[in-house]
Amino acid sequence: MYEFSRYVLVGGSAAIVNIGVLTILVEFCGLNFLLSNTCSFFAGLFVNYFLCKKFLFIKNTRIRKTHEFFLYVIFSLLSLAFDNFLLWLFTNIAGLFYVISKILSTAIAFWWNFLSRKLLNTMQERGNHGQP
Repeated sequence: MYEFSRYVLVGGSAAIVNIGVLTILVEFCGLNFLLSNTCSFFAGLFVNYFLCKKFLFIKNTRIRKTHEFFLYVIFSLLSLAFDNFLLWLFTNIAGLFYVISKILSTAIAFWWNFLSRKLLNTMQERGNHGQP
């Protein structure tokens, strides 16, 4: 439960950055909401990655940092595709305001992010203990 609470705080911080950058790019720069979402996603991705490394899933692993970051990015790109789809669906099909759509898609994608990060951590632990 403690790990999950910390993940909510870290994920919430990244979500604030993500939604904030999205809003700035749409409202002040006039960019399309899906293009803006893709850009803002990467801002949130870096915040989330570094906060996760600092506060969550801290393990001694033999996996190289570049390899770990690559795996993290792969999981995150899948999440981005899902996030953009949900944002498009909620905004264009359901007719919601893009910020409301983003909040909904973030809430749904939260579980993907948590579970994929947990899976990555489990894979690292098994690699360290010689388990299959």
